[in-house]
Amino acid sequence: MKPPLPQPKFKFKAGKARAAKKGTHRILIMPVFSDEPPAEIASSTGVSGLRKVLDLHRSQGAFKAESQQSIHLAEHGVLLGGLGARDRFHPESVAALFRQLGERTARYKEVSLEILISPALAGAVADYSAAATAEPSAEIDFRASGARKPKSKAGKAGKAGASGEGPDYRSEYTVDDLITQITACMQIGATGTRVLKSEVESPASSASKKKKAASKAAKNTPTETTVRGNADAIKGPALSRAVDRGAILGDLVNRARYIAALPGNFLNPEQYEVYARSLAKDYGLKIKVWNVPALEKMGCGGILAVGKGAAVPPRMIQVEYTPPRAKQVSGRPLVLVGKGITFDTGGISIKPA
Repeated sequence: MKPPLPQPKFKFKAGKARAAKKGTHRILIMPVFSDEPPAEIASSTGVSGLRKVLDLHRSQGAFKAESQQSIHLAEHGVLLGGLGARDRFHPESVAALFRQLGERTARYKEVSLEILISPALAGAVADYSAAATAEPSAEIDFRASGARKPKSKAGKAGKAGASGEGPDYRSEYTVDDLITQITACMQIGATGTRVLKSEVESPASSASKKKKAASKAAKNTPTETTVRGNADAIKGPALSRAVDRGAILGDLVNRARYIAALPGNFLNPEQYEVYARSLAKDYGLKIKVWNVPALEKMGCGGILAVGKGAAVPPRMIQVEYTPPRAKQVSGRPLVLVGKGITFDTGGISIKPA
C-alpha cells in the first residue's frame, strides 16, 4: 500500500523502566491534579529537589496543573501533565492530556519514557468509578462532564447530588481502563493524518544523504515507553494486559484514520484488500475475500452493479477473530457488518466547488 501504513511511535511495556541506554536519557511522565500538593507530587516521583521547583512554578503561575497544561522539567527528567482539580476528574481529561503528550514526546530524540500512575490518580479513578456505578440520584451536577445542569420547576439549576459531582455515563472505570486509555491515546496523539505530505528535498551530497537516512531510521524506531504505578493495585499481569490492550487499540485507531484520510486514487478496492490482509496477518485473524466471479455466483447484484462504475472491480471481505476462550463462552457469536466505499460520487453535483 502506498504510502506505507503508520508505524507505532512508542513501544510500550509494563513494569519498572530499565536504565537508559547509552546516548539516551529517561523522562518520567506523571499526570497530576491542580490541587495536589507539590510535596505529594515530589514524593510520588521520588525525584530529589522537585518540590522546591514546583513551589516556585506555582507561585509564579507557570504551572498550575490545569487540564492539558504540561511542563517539562528537563533538569529533573520529569514531564508533568495537568488534569485539573481532582473533584472534577473525568476520563476524557486523561484522554485529552495523553493525546497531547503523545504528540509532544513523539518529537523527542534519544529518550526513553516512563509513565507513572500515582496513588492520587488511582484514588480519583476509584472515586469516579464508585460514583458511576452507584444508584443515580434524582438531581446530579454534571460540571465534570461539561453538560448542562437539569432545570427545576422554578427554572433554576437543580442542586447537586450528595457527592457534588456526577459522571456523565454509568459504567465502571478501573485503573486498568485508565492505563489502556493512556497507552492508546499516546499512540493516537503521536500519529497525524497528513498521509500524503512530504518535504521538498534539495540536492545533497552522499554523506548528507547517509546522515538523513540514519536520521529517518532513528525516527521510525519506536520510543521505549514503560508504564508503572506506585500503588499496590497497579502491578502484575493485569498491568501488562492493560498496557498491551491500549497499544493495540491505539495502533488500530491510527490505521483506521489512515485509510479514512487516503483519497480514492490511493485506496481503491484492490488496495483495501491489501490493507485488510496486512491487518489480518499482523493480528492473527482469519480472512476470506470474494472476487467478482464468487460474488456473481452468490448473487450479490448490488455490489456488482455499483462496482461497474469503477475501473477496479469490487470485492467482499470477511475478517474473523476467535477469542482464546471462545469455546468456554456460551451464546451466539457477534458479527459486525460494514460497508467500505473507497470513492463515493454521491452529492458531488450539489456541493460547492
